[in-house]
Amino acid sequence: RSRVSGHTIVVGFGTKGRSAVRTLREGGVAASAIVVVDPDPAAVRDATLDGLTAVTGDATRTQVLASAEASKASRIVIAVERDDTSVLIALTAPWSRNRPRSCDRSPATSICRPATRTGSARRARPAWCSPAR
Repeated sequence: RSRVSGHTIVVGFGTKGRSAVRTLREGGVAASAIVVVDPDPAAVRDATLDGLTAVTGDATRTQVLASAEASKASRIVIAVERDDTSVLIALTAPWSRNRPRSCDRSPATSICRPATRTGSARRARPAWCSPAR
């Protein structure tokens, strides 16, 4: 993990996270360029079996995102079930190098406003976070 840079972090490896990974892979992103973060050891095991790097932990904790090298990531896909958790992850993530777009699964502006305050460039379609252009 300490050698990854410019990678994509996918937070959550449930139905949405797996779909995001599948879309990334179909779009040409190598498995070696994807790091999954999930609190469930079974999900982390599944991600590892799929050839992905995976971190077990709660992505609302700075140390967990640091172990996924979030400060070196080119984008972070937040694919968790709860909107409030999505916002907390966006507020926790170290957006030091890039200014990712915020992601959420809901059209609620209550998600957009806090994410914009984190330095997010703009709201993006669900399941995708990418650097601002």
